[in-house]
Amino acid sequence: MTNRSYIILLLALLLLVGGILVGCGDSDTAQQHIEESLNLNKEGYYNEAIEEANKAIELDPELAEAYNSRAWAYGQRGQWDLTIADASKAIQLDDELAMAYINRGWAYSNKKKWDLAIADYSRAIDLDPSNDILYADRAMAYRGKGNKAEAIADFEKFISLTDDQQLIQVVKQMIDELSK
Repeated sequence: MTNRSYIILLLALLLLVGGILVGCGDSDTAQQHIEESLNLNKEGYYNEAIEEANKAIELDPELAEAYNSRAWAYGQRGQWDLTIADASKAIQLDDELAMAYINRGWAYSNKKKWDLAIADYSRAIDLDPSNDILYADRAMAYRGKGNKAEAIADFEKFISLTDDQQLIQVVKQMIDELSK
């Protein structure tokens, strides 16, 4: 091999490796799209959050967090059936993802499917027992179903876990109403 051929081969390899490395640095990852979807959800840009979740799912259809982020955005738009479908897919992929049970329970509550909502909130509580708001969510589902004693018990558990005085006052009023 001549020096000229060796130099051309070396330059070609450098360009190839450099192109691959540059391409890797610019490529989108499913995790980047999930993070962007979550940020857009926090900012209230639900259509855009759904688009980012879709991109994540295209890149990795086995990523539970992508379906869960999209479920949240659908819920914010009041699309309860889509929320249930995506939260269910997230649970199928990761049955320990508490937020997916919360999202599905939220959708079931809005559809007045109280038993399903209670079951999902109960599973979320099993996974995250110190999350105070879950007890309030389940209490509201019990209240919707007409189970006053269970609703009061969950509201009392919520009060024992939270330090938000404003919410405590609201929940105490709800307990008073249920106790009548």
